[in-house]
Amino acid sequence: SNNDAATPAFPVGPDLIIAVSAPANGGPNEPIQAQLTIKNLGSPVASTGWSLRISADDTLDGNDAILATGTATIGTAQEVHILASGTVPNLPSGDYILMAVVDPDERIPEADESNNVGVALAPTHLEAADLVAVSVDGDSIALRGVPYDIHASFKNAGGARGDDVYYAFYF
Repeated sequence: SNNDAATPAFPVGPDLIIAVSAPANGGPNEPIQAQLTIKNLGSPVASTGWSLRISADDTLDGNDAILATGTATIGTAQEVHILASGTVPNLPSGDYILMAVVDPDERIPEADESNNVGVALAPTHLEAADLVAVSVDGDSIALRGVPYDIHASFKNAGGARGDDVYYAFYF
């Protein structure tokens, strides 16, 4: 009989997925930006939350710091691009994974709840500031009670800013 027909499956209700593109480098206490792409494979969503997190591994858990949050409106079969900005917490140098979560509070009933976390394809390397004294010099003679000039040069050999630096000279 020729009465049979098939159509592609279409989810009933929203189905949100998210992807994240992470920068290659960053530093503790530094600003960071990541590109998020949220797609809706189902019916429209008036508003959904999202979050950007940083993790020592590629598993979403309570140890992951939240870098940024926001909301987005997504129609049927649409995608939204978001440039998420935040500040990296004071983490030790090393490789970290950026993860994005759509509907992080699970407020929207979805056709598939298992695809709400996106993990960056490559880690972001964090490197702290590493301040180095390049040179220190002064006069060859110092006299008590007479000002003594010291000339010093420092550089930051690390990957993050060296803010609020304290230095001292001891004789």
